[in-house]
Amino acid sequence: MEFRILRKRLGIRAGSGESIAVPHPHARGLLVTLLLEEGRPVPADVLVERLADPGGAPDPAAALTRAVGAARLSLPPGRLVTENGGYRLVLDEDDDLDLSRFRALAAHARRLRASDAASAIAEYERALALWGEEPLGDLPGALDATRRALVGERGQVREELAEVRLSQGRHLDLIGPARDWVAQEPSNEHLRSLLMLALHRAGRKREALRLYEEAEDLLAPAGPGPALRRTAGQIGRDDPGLDYRPRPVLVPLPADRAADLSIDTLQASPARIYDYYLGGKDNYAVDRAAAEEIMKTVPDAPAAARANRDFLTRAVRHLAAQAGIRQFIDVGTGLPTQGNVHEIARDAAPDARVVYVDNDPVVLAHGRALLEGSPSVAVVEGDLRRPEELLADPRLNELIDLGEPVGLLLVAVLHFVHDDHDPAGLVGRLAGRLPSGSHVVVSHGYDGGMDPGDTEHSQAVYRRSKLPIYSRGPEEVARCFAGLEILDPGIVWVPQWGRPRPAPPARDPQWSHFIGAVARKP
Repeated sequence: MEFRILRKRLGIRAGSGESIAVPHPHARGLLVTLLLEEGRPVPADVLVERLADPGGAPDPAAALTRAVGAARLSLPPGRLVTENGGYRLVLDEDDDLDLSRFRALAAHARRLRASDAASAIAEYERALALWGEEPLGDLPGALDATRRALVGERGQVREELAEVRLSQGRHLDLIGPARDWVAQEPSNEHLRSLLMLALHRAGRKREALRLYEEAEDLLAPAGPGPALRRTAGQIGRDDPGLDYRPRPVLVPLPADRAADLSIDTLQASPARIYDYYLGGKDNYAVDRAAAEEIMKTVPDAPAAARANRDFLTRAVRHLAAQAGIRQFIDVGTGLPTQGNVHEIARDAAPDARVVYVDNDPVVLAHGRALLEGSPSVAVVEGDLRRPEELLADPRLNELIDLGEPVGLLLVAVLHFVHDDHDPAGLVGRLAGRLPSGSHVVVSHGYDGGMDPGDTEHSQAVYRRSKLPIYSRGPEEVARCFAGLEILDPGIVWVPQWGRPRPAPPARDPQWSHFIGAVARKP
């Protein structure tokens, strides 16, 4: 059978070539969701969450059952099976799924680009030829995030093809397609930069600079990022050092990670536990069970999560409104929620730029789908334990100018770092790369005042998850600020932090279980 999802409407053909109609829109949504898994089962509760329209069916589980029934009526028997409390679309070796071919061709092109650029270009072109104008255009609004994620994969391949063409001196071949791509993705600064370079090489400097002027208007008030500004400046002054070398390939999340937002649903995730405490919906039964288990001995856990989030809000607002910070790096960002960093910062500074960094594939998949709608926001994969590699990320450097002050946010992340990895040393290596005037924000879990038995109980739950948690007190957290000027009121329980100092909390602030501080690099 043939399955086509890289176009406006789902297309299915039997082996005989006969088209198979799937008239029910939620059945089409179900099949697309299962096709994105490329033959892996998806738990029923995950399908309910992915397919449920806000304000839609009053009983989403019943709606899923109806969608399954409608899909089975359209497909040959045995294709849509119940498995492990969910559903799986059976794909045979002879089946042809365009998304799988697209990803395989793109992966092959990436392997070839360093050794055989001509073949890499051909593979990239074959991959892009599989696409229609707009994928999944007729499906329920609940799949908007899936649609954006797919379009993001296509944009990545377009960028890589443009890079190889430019590096091979094929700038004339690039100009036509890149114009169309920039028209479809006007906020993609990297594609715009590559087109500007191609035009400049073709002797069309004025056209190249007009593209930059267009970006200034389009991206106001934030304006273009540092990478695009540098390119425009070099073109404007005919910089003899202007030479293009392809950046390292930014490989998107593999299919089994980007598409599968239900990774390890049998094991609790700290990010999803935190999401549950904040009232989010991106968590599963195993996460809710772990959260409830922790709350047996730490009943204030949800309130503590909100207190930590409120601390982040106050700190970012202070940096944007009072300290003049216009660019932020949020390391260990966690799942998107209400009041994300870029939203807070832009309340005070509309030109603020934010890069979210995490190493959790679930966080990355959600973040890229939900947060990257703005040209001033990016979500990149990075690990706090490899700070130099994190700061060298090409996408991060497109948005963040490391020669200007940065707000480095390490909120509720250092307590997941074991002493063997030297958390204070990691912060020092990150802060050491930032210029004077940068600020570092830290919050850290602290079990001071808790009953030792309660502490052990909650930490045991985290040990069963992906990341155990390590409590550290003010003296240990202070080591993370070595060489920095800690702002008043110092390292305090997070409800006590504010500039100006907030009103005293109604009860002992140690219920928050988080201490925090903000420091400035002199």
